[in-house]
Amino acid sequence: MPNNAQFKCYDGMHNWNQVQPAPYDGMYQFPSVTGINPTTGKPAGTNCTACVTNPDSSDPYRFGGSATPQPWVNGRSTGAPMLPPGKYVVEMIVPPGYELVKEEDKNILIGDNYIAPVTQQFAGLGNIFILPDQAEVSAYYNANNPQNPTKAFGRTTLPNGEGDTGSVEIFWPCVGASRVVPDYISLFPQSAEVAPFAGATRNLCDRKEVTLTEQAAALAKFWVFSSTHVAAHFTGVITDDFTSEFDPFSPQFGEKFSPPDLPISIKDWSGTEISRVYTDHWGSYNGLTYSTWEVNPPNPTGYAPTMMVTCMNDPGTGPTPDPLFNPQYSQFCYEIPFMPGQTQYMDTPVTPTSGFAGAGYNNPDCAYPAATPAIAEVDSNDGVGPWASAAGTGHTLTITALGDQMVPNNAYSGPSATTPPYNQKKVLRHYGFGTQGTGSAATLIALNNSGATIPLNITSWSDTTIVAGIPSSVTSNPNFACRIQQQLQYGGSTAACGQLVITTSTGQQSIDAVTVTIGGKAPTHVAASGSIQAAIDAARPGDLIIVDPAVHQEMLLMWKPVRLQGVGAASSVINANTHPAGKLDDWRQRVVCLFGLGVNGSPNTWDSACGSGWFGFNATPINPQVDRLPLEATVGWDANLNGNLAELLQEPSLMGALEGAGITVLAKGADFHGANPFDPTLLAGFPTGTTLLTAGSCGSNTATARNPFPSSFQCNPSSIDGLSITNSSQGGGGIFVHGWGHNLQIANDRIYNNSGTLSGGISVGQGEYPPSYLAGSATNAAPGSCLSSSVTNLQLPYCHNLNVNMHNNYIAINASTGDELFSATPAGAGGVSVCTGSDFYKFNQNWVCGNLSTGDGGGFAHIGFSYGGDIEHNSILFNQSTNPTIATNGGGLLIMGSPDVDPPCGTQTDQDCVPALGSVGPSDGVGPGLLINANLIMGNAAESGSGGGLRFMGSPDVDPPCGTQTDQDCVPALGSVGPSDGVGPGLLINANLIMGNAAESGSGGGLRLQHVNGSDVISFPNGASNVTFPGISGSRSPWYSATVTNNIIVNNVAGWDGGGVSLLDALNANIINNTIISNDSTASSGVLFN
Repeated sequence: MPNNAQFKCYDGMHNWNQVQPAPYDGMYQFPSVTGINPTTGKPAGTNCTACVTNPDSSDPYRFGGSATPQPWVNGRSTGAPMLPPGKYVVEMIVPPGYELVKEEDKNILIGDNYIAPVTQQFAGLGNIFILPDQAEVSAYYNANNPQNPTKAFGRTTLPNGEGDTGSVEIFWPCVGASRVVPDYISLFPQSAEVAPFAGATRNLCDRKEVTLTEQAAALAKFWVFSSTHVAAHFTGVITDDFTSEFDPFSPQFGEKFSPPDLPISIKDWSGTEISRVYTDHWGSYNGLTYSTWEVNPPNPTGYAPTMMVTCMNDPGTGPTPDPLFNPQYSQFCYEIPFMPGQTQYMDTPVTPTSGFAGAGYNNPDCAYPAATPAIAEVDSNDGVGPWASAAGTGHTLTITALGDQMVPNNAYSGPSATTPPYNQKKVLRHYGFGTQGTGSAATLIALNNSGATIPLNITSWSDTTIVAGIPSSVTSNPNFACRIQQQLQYGGSTAACGQLVITTSTGQQSIDAVTVTIGGKAPTHVAASGSIQAAIDAARPGDLIIVDPAVHQEMLLMWKPVRLQGVGAASSVINANTHPAGKLDDWRQRVVCLFGLGVNGSPNTWDSACGSGWFGFNATPINPQVDRLPLEATVGWDANLNGNLAELLQEPSLMGALEGAGITVLAKGADFHGANPFDPTLLAGFPTGTTLLTAGSCGSNTATARNPFPSSFQCNPSSIDGLSITNSSQGGGGIFVHGWGHNLQIANDRIYNNSGTLSGGISVGQGEYPPSYLAGSATNAAPGSCLSSSVTNLQLPYCHNLNVNMHNNYIAINASTGDELFSATPAGAGGVSVCTGSDFYKFNQNWVCGNLSTGDGGGFAHIGFSYGGDIEHNSILFNQSTNPTIATNGGGLLIMGSPDVDPPCGTQTDQDCVPALGSVGPSDGVGPGLLINANLIMGNAAESGSGGGLRFMGSPDVDPPCGTQTDQDCVPALGSVGPSDGVGPGLLINANLIMGNAAESGSGGGLRLQHVNGSDVISFPNGASNVTFPGISGSRSPWYSATVTNNIIVNNVAGWDGGGVSLLDALNANIINNTIISNDSTASSGVLFN
C-alpha cells in the first residue's frame, strides 16, 4: 500500500473501506518457516522435506552458504529455505462457510426481475436456451459469443499470462477433480441463466499445476465465495437538532446533543424489520445487515445497492412499544443504500416532539398521576366496543382497566445517579379502579352540556374490571339523545350517547374513556387485520365504525361524516408512519380526487372513476365531493392567489405542508348551484351565488330520500373517539380538520408523539382565510356567513368549522415546527390550534401536556377570528414555545387574533417597516364574549416571549405600505395599515389548570392575550352600546372580550415578560377569580440580545 494509505478511503470499485498497509487476508507462501533464530533473525526450521538452500550470495539474509543448492536440514542449514524448480500441485482446502468458485457460480447476470416500461418482445438472439449437446457444439468456437469465442476464453495453451494487475500474472491450469458443468448457474437455477461451459467436463480449481523456475516466485490464486453476499456494515449517530451538548465529557461536547439508548429499526422495502440495534450513551450505533444480490447495473462492482429503511427511535409494530422507545423524540426514517462489505456512515438527526426535551432526564411528566382510573377496553354484551343495541335489563358494559404501566420517570437524574428513583428511567404506575367503596361510580354524562348524569348499575367491581348494567333511563332522557342522528336512508334510528366517567372510592376520575352509544344502527367492525380507510370508503354517512384492538398503520381521510370509535385509546391505535415508502402516493391521489382535481393538480384531468366503489361518492366536474375554503387555491399559478399555489409546486396535493395527518377530515361545505368553482377568473374565490350548506340542505329524512351531499357534516353524526393517534410526521399532525367539519366530536383520544407544521396534535381550520364578512356590507364575497345581524359593520362568523367539540382527550408530547404558508408566525400551537372560522367550538376536560412549538402557543392556541369559543376544565401543563430568533408567545395558552397582512411597499412587501404617525390601525381583536373560567394554569414558561401562563392577543396589525419600493425596512405612509380582525366574540376561558409552561422566546408563560381587539374598535370606536352577536346569547360590548375566570395559573415562565399572564391589544379582557402565583419572567429571550 502507498504511504499514508490508511488515511485514504475509496467508496467505489472494491469497497476499500479503512484499508490498512498490512498483509492482505488470505495471503500464503511456500515453503513455510516453522522457526526463527533469535540471534540472527533468520529462518531456523521448516516443514518442507524437499526444500534446498538458497544459492544467491547477493542476499545475505536468504543465502544458504553454498553456490550449489544443498538439501535443507533443520537446525544445520542457514539462510532461507526454498523450493527447487519443477512442477507443483498447489491445493487449497476450502475454509468452512465458503464454496469453491466454479463455472456455474458466475452471478453477475442475475438480479431482480424488473418490469419493462413497454410490452416485451418475443425472444431473440439475446436469449440463450440450453441444448443437451451444447458443450460439444460449442467446444471450440461460438460465433454468437464474440466475448468468448472459445471454450477456453481464447487460450490455446495453458498457462498463459495476463496483465490485469499491473504486473504479468500467470493463470495456471486447474487439476482438481473432473466433473460435468451443470446447465444453469448455481445460485438461482430458476433464472434459467446458462452456466459458462454448460455440459463440458472440466476440472475443479481447488488444485492448480504451478511451474516454478530457478530463482523465481510463482503466484497462484484460489477463489472462494459464499452464496450469501457479504454483509453490509453501518455506523452512525443520532443527534437532537434542538439541543446543545454541555457535558464536557461527551464526544458531542459543544455540538448537538445526542439522545442515548434509542432503538433503531432496519427494515426492508416492504416494512419488514430485519434487525434492531440501540444507540449507546453518546447516541452512536453500529451494526450489520444483509447487503445485495442485485447485479444488473453495469458498474465496476457489478452491484446495485440494497435500499433499507432505517428508522430512528422506532417503537416497533406491536401494541407494546419497545421499552427504550422515547416518545419525546420524533420517529424519523431514512432510506439508506447498503453495499456488500461496505460501511455506511449515517448522520440521522431526530427532533423533539416534547417540550423541555433534553438530556433524557428531568423531562416533563405527562403520564396521568398514579391511581387515575384509566381504561384499556370497553365492550358490551352485544360485542366488542362501547355500543349496546338497547338499554335496560340484560344490557351491560364490561370495562377493563389499563392496569400497570411503565412511564418515564421525571425524577431520573442521569447516569451518575445511584439510588432509586433517581437512577430509574421509568417507574411503575397503576391505573386501576381500586376497590369498590363509597363514592365508586361508573357514570354516563350527557354530551349537550346540560350537566345531566346517569350512573350505571354496578354488577361487579374489581381493580381490573367493572361490569355494569345500562339503565333504561338513558334512552328516555332527552339530554342523552345523540345531538345529530343518522338519516333514515342510511339505516339510522334514534340513538343515545353519553361520556363514560369512572370515579374511584378515593375520588379520582378518569380523564379519557369512551363515548357509549346505545341504540341506532349496528356498527361495522374493523378487525386487527382490516383497513380503517376501506371501512370509511364503504360506510354510509353517519355509520358507527368500531376499531377493534390493534395497531393500524394508516393515514386516514375521513371524507364523509362517520363515527370512528375505538374500544379505548390504549387499545385501538392509529400509527401514521409514512413508511414503507410510497404510502403517501395513494393518500395524495385520494385527496386530489376528492377535491375534483387530476393527479397533475388540474380540474381538467379529473376523472370520476378515481372514486369508484366509494359509497356516497357523487362528484361531478364542477361539483367536487369535498370543498376547499374560499381563496384556498387549487389550480394553476397566479401571483394574485395565496401561498398554497407556491406550495403546490413542491407538494403534489392540495394539503401542501399540511398533508399526511393521522386523520384528515374533509367535508362538503358549499353549494355552487351549477356554477364552476374552478373558474380561473375567480382567482380561487367561490362563484357568485354560492351558498353554505346547512341542516336544511340534507334532503328529506325518509328511508327512500336521497341526500344530495353525502359528504356534508351537517346531515349525519361524526366523531373520532377512543383512539390513539401517533407518529404523524408529514405536516398535518395527529388530526387535521381541514374545513366544513361541522358538529365533529373529537373525544377520548390519546394524541401523542406527532409532528406538524401548524400543530402537532390537533388543527381545526387553517392559518389562512378570506376577508371578513360584515353585516350590511354589499361587498361580502361568496359564500358569506351562515349567520346575519342587523348591526351594521358587525363582523359575522366565517362558519368554516361549526360546533367542533373536543373533550376528554390526552394531547401530549406533540410538536409544531412551522408552517411556511402561515406567514406571520413559523408555527401554531404544539398541542392544539383552533384557527379562524372555528365558530362555537368547545375545548373541555382535556389533558394538554409537554407539547412544543417553535411559534406561538405551546399547549393550546385560539388563532384568529372565531365566535363563541369555550375553553374550560382543562389541565395545560409543561408546554413550551421557543424560538432562538423571534419572539414566540403563550407557553401554555394563546389567544391571538389573525396575523397581520404584509403591506405593499411600492412593488414589494415589507414586514419590518416603521409606520408613520397614525398610519397603523389596530388589531381586529379577539371577538366578543370570550370567557376563560375555572382553569388551573400552572408551571408554564414563555422564555422568549410573552404569556408564560396565559396571553390574550387579537390579530396583529396590518403592516403599512412603505412608499414606492419593496423594501422590508421601509416606513409606511400615514393611515395605510389596517388592524387585526381580533379573536371574535364570546370566548370563555374557565376553570383550567395552567402550570409549568414556558414561553422561552416571548411573553405570557401561562396565558397570552394578543390582539384580542382590532377592527372591532375601528368599526365601533367608542364602544357604542351593547350589541347582540348572532348565535351568542345576551347582549354585550361590540368590542371583543376574553373572559378569564376561575383558573389556576402557577409556576409558568416567560423569557420576555408576563410569566403568568400577558396582554397585548386586549382592551376588554375580564380576568376574574383566578389564582395566579409563582410565575417568572427571566428577560432571557434571544430577541432581547439582538
